[in-house]
Amino acid sequence: MNALFQKKGQIQSLAPAILALVFAGILLVLGLVITSEMGNIETLTKVHSATVTNETLTTVTETGELVVRSVAPGFNSFTVDKIYITNATDNLTISAANYTVNSATGRISYSSAAAGDADSVNNTNWLVSSYTYKYGDEAWIAANNTVVGLGAFADFWEIIVLAVVTTVVIGLLLVVFGRSKTR
Repeated sequence: MNALFQKKGQIQSLAPAILALVFAGILLVLGLVITSEMGNIETLTKVHSATVTNETLTTVTETGELVVRSVAPGFNSFTVDKIYITNATDNLTISAANYTVNSATGRISYSSAAAGDADSVNNTNWLVSSYTYKYGDEAWIAANNTVVGLGAFADFWEIIVLAVVTTVVIGLLLVVFGRSKTR
């Protein structure tokens, strides 16, 4: 029996394993509570719309330029009211045929499809009188998926605890029955 207590390596590993399980459980519960509360905030999951007035785009060409608010989470449904040349003294209106608008990305590009003022508007500064866009909603799908994933992780908690306890018990059995019979 004295040799049994000399090989107490497995017994000493039991306390850190239990503490690790308790700590992991506390972190899991706190993480679930925090992320589920974030998902319930209306301002994160609701679709918002906004209007911006008088934004200047510098040297717009065929490759185009993004509006400032295009980086808003879930940016979509972008529409433009009117566009002017900013270096003109009379605020020359650029016809809609001379530019293209990407409603998903917020990019405004010069288009050489139209005749007339096409030559005078390429590679100039443009003043967007106003534009509207929507944001939110879809931007938070990943956060909601994270909450669901963490909730699904809790389903495996019993299996993880069972695996740790089984490992400790098997280790104890090996210590007790695995010692040599030399006397």
